[in-house]
Amino acid sequence: YDKSSYYGMKLQVDYDDAVTVWLNGTQIYKTANSPDVGANDIWDKTASASRTADGDADKNPDYTNGTFDVTNYMSSLNEGSNFLAIGNWNSATTSSDLAAGIKLYLTTEITTTIASEYHSGTPAVPPSYIYTQSTGNCLGTFKFDGVGTISNITITAYGTCDAPNDLENVKLFQDDGDGNWESLEDTTQLGSTTTFSGSSSTATFSGFSLVACSTCYVHVVLDVKSIASHNDTIGIQISQSSDVISTKNVTASSWPVQLGASTIRDVSSKGEFRP
Repeated sequence: YDKSSYYGMKLQVDYDDAVTVWLNGTQIYKTANSPDVGANDIWDKTASASRTADGDADKNPDYTNGTFDVTNYMSSLNEGSNFLAIGNWNSATTSSDLAAGIKLYLTTEITTTIASEYHSGTPAVPPSYIYTQSTGNCLGTFKFDGVGTISNITITAYGTCDAPNDLENVKLFQDDGDGNWESLEDTTQLGSTTTFSGSSSTATFSGFSLVACSTCYVHVVLDVKSIASHNDTIGIQISQSSDVISTKNVTASSWPVQLGASTIRDVSSKGEFRP
């Protein structure tokens, strides 16, 4: 255990009927119905009131309502071994349902910008189909969690379409915080309108300041030209960490971060079946 590697400590409890927790001799948590105890009389106390555990506390505890920040007690931790003591009481000597589920864990500080695809917004993006001669198509949403300020994003088109020639007016819009693509609300454009270019079909956006956080979402919006081919596909990705310039290191669960692909349909096929 290296104290410098952690910045917080949390305790999770589920119990029946009362519980008190000590860390290396320091009391870090006590339920309201726990008895006051001394060094030698803990054995003959009872809880002042009964409580039913939220889960099966001795096997499958439920910590939904029992998670507490005990960071203030991190000074009680040792660099080596640590001792966690648990006092557990029933409200009556005739009760046999004594139970306590206890978990103590340390939290590390997030120090990176975390890029990911986001698929929980409404409407669902990217759509299954987009059409030639259509404008303002949202091709998906990136999420930038963690910390750091982003000033440059390069996206890459993938799929079978000829992105530099078939697509235009490529834009990035900052979301208003709810993760949903809403063209009337999400109007903050990041960087300038551009096109895909080069053999890798990339588009770069710069000159903005975007703070990574749990509600930082970026929508990719573009137009489809009339010359795009029916049944070609188009998807958007961030290919590698260097494609996002942030004040912090950029990470992802895996690269590339792909938003998923849409199939391009000829506008004449709208409302009819055309394989």
